[in-house]
Amino acid sequence: MVQVGQSLPKTTLFVKDPSDQFESGSIEPNSVIVTVPAAFSPTCSDTHVPGYLTRLKDLKSKNINHLYVVSVNDPFVTNAWKKTLLKSFSIDKTEVPVTFLADPKGDFIHGLDLDFDSAAVFGNNRSKRGVLIIGSDGKVAKDFVEPDNTGLKVSAVDSVLKAL
Repeated sequence: MVQVGQSLPKTTLFVKDPSDQFESGSIEPNSVIVTVPAAFSPTCSDTHVPGYLTRLKDLKSKNINHLYVVSVNDPFVTNAWKKTLLKSFSIDKTEVPVTFLADPKGDFIHGLDLDFDSAAVFGNNRSKRGVLIIGSDGKVAKDFVEPDNTGLKVSAVDSVLKAL
């Protein structure tokens, strides 16, 4: 499991399509990474990610400079999910920039030891639901990973904001 003080794995993630690559080493210090089991799944789409999207001002007040959402999906699905969520929720991205990242093979998630066997439901390994706080040194400063992999208690926005 991911450890406080751990460096982020060096992998290539994707933003809009396979040509829109994002190197994980570009993740900004003082940021939040939300990891989710699946784009468009009910908890991810209805509660977990919207909680962060609607609380960007609160994140900024805790010195968070960027919000990343990482899903083990292809970039087309992840980008479509982003568009759907951003249309559904009135957010001010000038408060804190928001970047949705696709990790189609799960390399980034695996490098953090946040993957779990979810083949029975999703067809492959997916990410545990969680949140990582990236400190000023670019390393994991705090982690909030759901003990059952998919629940929503530890990594809910209110829990994370209280701990910051």
